[in-house]
Amino acid sequence: MTSRSASISASRRWRCGSRWRVAYLDRLVGLAVDKLSIRQVVILGAGYDTRAARLPRAGVTFFEVDHPATQASKRERLAKLDGYPVDAARYVTCNFEREDPIERLVANGFDTKEPALIIWEGVVP
Repeated sequence: MTSRSASISASRRWRCGSRWRVAYLDRLVGLAVDKLSIRQVVILGAGYDTRAARLPRAGVTFFEVDHPATQASKRERLAKLDGYPVDAARYVTCNFEREDPIERLVANGFDTKEPALIIWEGVVP
């Protein structure tokens, strides 16, 4: 096997694994919301996550927490997409190295007295 074919093979395995992870977590969100009546979903290090738009439920708030620069870039890109439900999520800016994510969430409407599903997917230093 050449190094090129090995890297292509590794890339395919990564994409396949990533798809399984996304599908698993999407299913987990559905179960938490539909079966456990969770009404707050927090996505830490949200990046370009689209769960709030793909998995909307009445009465459920998705909080997307990420670095201010990442949030600004995402919102700028989403604003250019016709029909994308930009308001499906609450965008919570947080520099995880300097700010308390809970304080930032509360400042953006998170209710600490209510249960929540917390997702921290694929975040790397």
